[in-house]
Amino acid sequence: MKIKAWNIIPLILVSSLFFGCATLGKDNVSIEGYWDQYMLAGKDYIYGGTFSVEVNNGIYIMQYIKKQNDDAIVTDTYFIVVRNSQGLYDISFRNGTWKFKSDWGSGDIGEFILTMVSKDRFEGWSYLRGERRSYNVWKRVK
Repeated sequence: MKIKAWNIIPLILVSSLFFGCATLGKDNVSIEGYWDQYMLAGKDYIYGGTFSVEVNNGIYIMQYIKKQNDDAIVTDTYFIVVRNSQGLYDISFRNGTWKFKSDWGSGDIGEFILTMVSKDRFEGWSYLRGERRSYNVWKRVK
């Protein structure tokens, strides 16, 4: 059985609309606002700080509002060193993925790659030189 081109075109159009809408829905979400960061430390999540995200002339700007103290945190099952960022940059949000870099000092640049769980929650990993560092949950607070 030969398939005619005009039989395939409606299928392509319907598929494009379906998959295009799924992507469009994620892009309609804004990451502007205030966010709390939580890092997984063993079985516990520890607070990492509160951040603001805004867009100015099409460029994302991210900054600390409330910082976690630079310190080592010990839980029942895990030891984690928290270092506050000395700057956040290369911020992007596309197709449900929020990425940014964080200057951790001493030449260490962390990279965060977070995936949208809902419009008010993102989860993902921080990386240092390509190596996974900590699992993060970011929750919108306003």
